[in-house]
Amino acid sequence: MLLELSINEPEKLRKVSHALSTEIRIRMIQLLSKQSYSVHDLANLIQIPVSTAASNVNVLTEAGLIVTELRPASRGAMKMCTRNFDDIHIALNHMEKREELQSYEISMPIGHYVDFSATPTCGMADKNGIVLNEDEPGEFYHPDRVEAQILWTRTGYFEYKFPFNPKKIRKIRSFTFSCEVCSEAPNYNHDWPSDITVWVNGVDIGTWTSQEILVIVLVN
Repeated sequence: MLLELSINEPEKLRKVSHALSTEIRIRMIQLLSKQSYSVHDLANLIQIPVSTAASNVNVLTEAGLIVTELRPASRGAMKMCTRNFDDIHIALNHMEKREELQSYEISMPIGHYVDFSATPTCGMADKNGIVLNEDEPGEFYHPDRVEAQILWTRTGYFEYKFPFNPKKIRKIRSFTFSCEVCSEAPNYNHDWPSDITVWVNGVDIGTWTSQEILVIVLVN
């Protein structure tokens, strides 16, 4: 994911520059390039007090370079940190106002897949509980699948088709997909890594090894 900065946005540029101005915060970004860590984990890995780690995490969060999420822990909650961008591009020349871009957004219900392959352990659930029968791949053809809010399968895939009207959108500059994935569901296991690959129009755009619940945002 790319972060674009311009000299025309001095406040945003200042925050990012300040966030990357210390060795501690750069070290945090390096660690988070491999996986998510809690504030306590970062403090232990860098060998600094937890209070120091927390204050530096706040600076990185304010600059938008990382995102944080509170998750249950054995004692209370822990703040998990995830890196938000892979690259930063800074335009130092004054730029004319860019051509106004139009955006098109659509939410695709997770149960509206057009093709799939599933193997037990598999199933689906909505806000009220399990939908249909678990561990029976044939149930994924049932019309009630459109109510699902979570799907799981040991191996397989789900294919979705998004509507696109070329008369309204002349040229695509970028697109973003966002979804939440987990190494196993229900009753996810942090020690059960899963490879998750995303294709767009038959093109493999990336594979991630998920070892915990996380939100994936794909940008192109």
